[in-house]
Amino acid sequence: MNTSGVRVKVFPEYNLEWLNYVVDCRRGGLLQQNYDFVEGGIANDNVIDTVEDFESGRITAEQALDIFYASHTCELLSNPDTGLQLMSDSYILEDLLKEVQP
Repeated sequence: MNTSGVRVKVFPEYNLEWLNYVVDCRRGGLLQQNYDFVEGGIANDNVIDTVEDFESGRITAEQALDIFYASHTCELLSNPDTGLQLMSDSYILEDLLKEVQP
């Protein structure tokens, strides 16, 4: 598969890099311009509440990540039997990369 020129960023888990990326995007930062596709943990209402608490300084990054790892969403994402991981961009990205192959 030829992926030359396609800039992909994968966040395999909730981590500090993922958290900083989400906050940067929410603030209109430029990190998102570095990639054509980004795959990673979803940010549902509970996750967004935690991101907002971190963003505002009410909790530390370590506290935010502890909340993510203890969340039901993280549990579901970690369990391949739930199918939740299928809601990520990965299957779309694979199909798209196949389409752009010469």
